[in-house]
Amino acid sequence: MTMLYDLINASIESSIIVCDSFDLLFTNNRIIYVRLRGVALMDWSDVQFNSISGVLLRSTGICWDLRFVLMYEVYRCISLSFCYTVLGDAFDRFVLRLFEIKQGLLATKQLLVKLI
Repeated sequence: MTMLYDLINASIESSIIVCDSFDLLFTNNRIIYVRLRGVALMDWSDVQFNSISGVLLRSTGICWDLRFVLMYEVYRCISLSFCYTVLGDAFDRFVLRLFEIKQGLLATKQLLVKLI
């Protein structure tokens, strides 16, 4: 069991490092910023008409996350944070998805500790 725990924990740690590297490489890259900023804008009417939720909803400035409102499943047992942006373009969605990946890895790490 300890070998499996160490393997999973090492995999999570290396994934967090890769996620941080992506953050440094792409979020601060001027070319990526110029290419994604202002592209595929979404506003409240798009969200409402298309029944959009999750990252796409939070990219339009609406601070709503079902995991924190209802605290279903194991979300009561772990500590997470969430963020939202206000412009609703492709760059905002990219930043939020990268943040969600990292939060998912941190949640997995917390649950793994509670499992052992």
